[in-house]
Amino acid sequence: MTKNTAYKISIKHKKNLKKLVIISGQQKAGKSLLTKIISKFQGPVQCRIDFFLESLLDLHKIKLINKKQLTDLFLIYLDHIFIDNIYGRNFNLKKNDESSILNTANPQFFLNKINKNYSRQEIQKLIKKKQEMFIVIHNFIKHIDLLDKASIQYKVVNIVPHPIDQLYSMFKSNMFKNYDDLDREIVYEQKGKKQNLDNFFLKKFKTKQTRFEKILQKKKDSDLIDCKVIKKLRNTKFFLNIKYDEILLNYDQTILKISRFLQKKKSALMKKIEKQKFFIVRQSNLENRNYRYLYLQKKISSSRERLLFKYILNNYDKNV
Repeated sequence: MTKNTAYKISIKHKKNLKKLVIISGQQKAGKSLLTKIISKFQGPVQCRIDFFLESLLDLHKIKLINKKQLTDLFLIYLDHIFIDNIYGRNFNLKKNDESSILNTANPQFFLNKINKNYSRQEIQKLIKKKQEMFIVIHNFIKHIDLLDKASIQYKVVNIVPHPIDQLYSMFKSNMFKNYDDLDREIVYEQKGKKQNLDNFFLKKFKTKQTRFEKILQKKKDSDLIDCKVIKKLRNTKFFLNIKYDEILLNYDQTILKISRFLQKKKSALMKKIEKQKFFIVRQSNLENRNYRYLYLQKKISSSRERLLFKYILNNYDKNV
C-alpha cells in the first residue's frame, strides 16, 4: 500500500499593488466626510468602498476562517480590485455617493479609462508606475497586521468621531433593530431566528439588554480595542489619526496635515469648495450636540447604561 502524502500549499501573492491608502473608522464615525475630502486631492484620487473585504474580516471574527486564510483571501482580492482600477472596471458612477468618480477632482480621467481598450502591454506599464489605490474599510486598524508581510507600501488614515454624534447616529439608524435584508453585515441564524452579526458578539451577556445598552456596549468594546491600536501606531510614519472635530474646527490646518501625510496637493476643485465653505454644513453637528446629549440622556433606563455612557464620554480623549 502506498502511503498518502499531504502536500502543503502556499499561496504566492502577486505584487501588482505597490501602494495602498486605507481610510478607516468605526461605524458612523465620519468616514464619508473624510472620503469626500481625500477624493478632492490632486491625483486624481478615487476612494473605493468594498463591503466584501469587510465581510472577510467578519468571517475571521466569528472564526469561520483562520488568520492565514483571511490574509490570503484579503491580498488576493486587493489585487483583483487594483487590476480593475487599472482597466477602468467597476467604477462607481452614482453621483451622490462619496466613492463616485464623479465626485473626484478630475472625473474625466476615470471616464477616459472606462472608454479605453487597454492592451496587456499597456496594463503592465501602468502597473510598473506604482499607482496608489485608495479604499475605505470599517474598523480596519485592528486588522492592520494583515499588511505587515505584504509587499505593499501602505498608509492608514483613521477618523475618530465625537461619541455624542456617533451614539446619536447609531441610535437613529437600524442598529440592533429587526433583521434587515438590505443590511451589508453578515447575518447568522440561531434557533430559527435571523440576526445581524452585532448580536453575535453580545450574546455573552446573560441579562436582557435594551437596544440602547447594546449600542453603548458595542461602542465601549470598539473603543477599548481602538485605543490600544492607536497608542501603538501613533508615532509611526504610516498612520494618521484624525478627530472628526478637527475637520470642523480647524479645517485648513487639518487638510494640510492630511495633505502632507498623503503627499497630495490640493486640486482646483478643492479650493473652489473651500471658498464655498461646504464644511459649514457639518458644523451643525457642533451646534446640535447639546440637543443630542440631552436626547441620549433621556434614553438611559438603568445604572449600567449610565455607567457605560459616562465611561465612553470620559475615554474620548484617549483615542488620540
